[in-house]
Amino acid sequence: MRKIIGILLMSLLCVGCGVRKKAADTDATDVELYDYVRVSDGEGKIITKSLHIAPETADRHGRVKLKTLEYPLTKDEARKPFYYFNDEWIPGADPYMVDPVSIAKMDIKDDKYGNRSIFITMAPELVDTLKQKVRDLYKNTFMEYDPTCEFQGGTSRMIEWLKENTQLPEGFKGTQRVVVKVTVMPDGTVEFNKLIRASDNEDINREAQRLIEAMPKFYVKYYTPIKEPLLLAIPITFQDPESRYIR
Repeated sequence: MRKIIGILLMSLLCVGCGVRKKAADTDATDVELYDYVRVSDGEGKIITKSLHIAPETADRHGRVKLKTLEYPLTKDEARKPFYYFNDEWIPGADPYMVDPVSIAKMDIKDDKYGNRSIFITMAPELVDTLKQKVRDLYKNTFMEYDPTCEFQGGTSRMIEWLKENTQLPEGFKGTQRVVVKVTVMPDGTVEFNKLIRASDNEDINREAQRLIEAMPKFYVKYYTPIKEPLLLAIPITFQDPESRYIR
């Protein structure tokens, strides 16, 4: 059995996804938090479950801080190889479903998409049996193959990074919040796309772009061999130390 890995999707707002819950009393660079988790078996099977977030004691203003769970995507997960059976990638299939005695040969090499992959050679009729086994196993399961990506270290580390690297314009006062659309390349490189929600302060807009272009590579996990760039929307809030941010 594969070890089930829970991934809490927070902070990065995937284009097309809705925000389910927001954190109260957040810091200047804090962003929306999702209240569900995606659990993956590592081979593309994704199950969405509700996440129970235990509230801590409310402050004197009645605001509740949320205790969140986080399961950052790891480098090993992002580099997980693909398995081919007689040169065919079969969604949901892996070597654990195959009798080792039936494997004639195994080769490690890049597939035509540039992925480091394991090619397994076996009798053609056994590949047909494997396909049927996969169909039977997942016949009542919704299979989702959308790729995932994440700042190295997870959401909390991204928030820390933004705080450490933000350079407020000279004389800036108050609070400004922008939303930046970014492109994450298959190798994890983050590229500035455009401002979805710009500030009326052009210095803030330029700083938001600078932060995105300075970001380290993300971890990217693909569940299919074909790799394409991903689009994400990242909210960034700029706040001078003397002001208080209220949503």
